[in-house]
Amino acid sequence: RTCPDRTPIRIIMRPAGDINTILLKAVSPQLDTAIGAAEKRPGMLFTLTDQETLEHLEKVPGALGATSLSEVLSRANLLKALVLDGIEPTPQALTDGTYPVGFSFLMVVRTPPAPLVESFAAFVLSERGQKILAETGHAPPDLKPSRQP
Repeated sequence: RTCPDRTPIRIIMRPAGDINTILLKAVSPQLDTAIGAAEKRPGMLFTLTDQETLEHLEKVPGALGATSLSEVLSRANLLKALVLDGIEPTPQALTDGTYPVGFSFLMVVRTPPAPLVESFAAFVLSERGQKILAETGHAPPDLKPSRQP
């Protein structure tokens, strides 16, 4: 396959157990089959870290790979997020599940949290913190923190 400008598409692969690979395979049976076949193909470009993936996405002509929306937005002049079935990856589309690929980060703290940790968590959950998260490509967290004993 090639890009519209006829540049060959180069898939930037992650290991089979990587969350990005697992999420992509879950999009459809066809994508699962295609990724499984690519994993076995000699000469495929595999990366082990997010940073390594980003470097290849930025430098390899025709590169296609998985990374977070926040990374794409922070490198908007170099990377473009993939629209799937006409749906753009936005924090809202990730939150409501209309964009089919995404995962959540969790904030885990000890009980009781240190005062500075509690202040930071309160900021993240504040209106200003939520705005910053949305602007940087993160879906807003559940505003009802779960406290485990």
